[in-house]
Amino acid sequence: MPLLPVPPAILRLGPEDPASRAWLWAHWGTTWALRHVRALPAELDGRRRRMAELRVEFWSADWSPWQALRRLRRDWLDLTLDLRPHYGDAAAAASDTAIAHPLRTPSRQPGPPATRPTKRPRTRHG
Repeated sequence: MPLLPVPPAILRLGPEDPASRAWLWAHWGTTWALRHVRALPAELDGRRRRMAELRVEFWSADWSPWQALRRLRRDWLDLTLDLRPHYGDAAAAASDTAIAHPLRTPSRQPGPPATRPTKRPRTRHG
């Protein structure tokens, strides 16, 4: 069973359809589907030997899929989610890595959505 599936009717609409984008915004917190999704090798330390770990890397438009994370935390209490945004240059495009492994933890409220770094305003010299 998928953790947070996109309904088939929404998938059939395609990524550019306004209803598809509205669904993604309401349920995932981003206006584009996740891209370049791939599984990463698990990196367990000695304290986590008995825990399974799933590491996933993905590119996300706008910011992290915070609505999806909020729902996963609510619906899958045995998962611990660890989101680590990486903001790189064009050559090392930004990606968000989410790590999930079974461990009962106290319920946490998600923070505000991650934002992109802001640029400083240009000033005139001279």
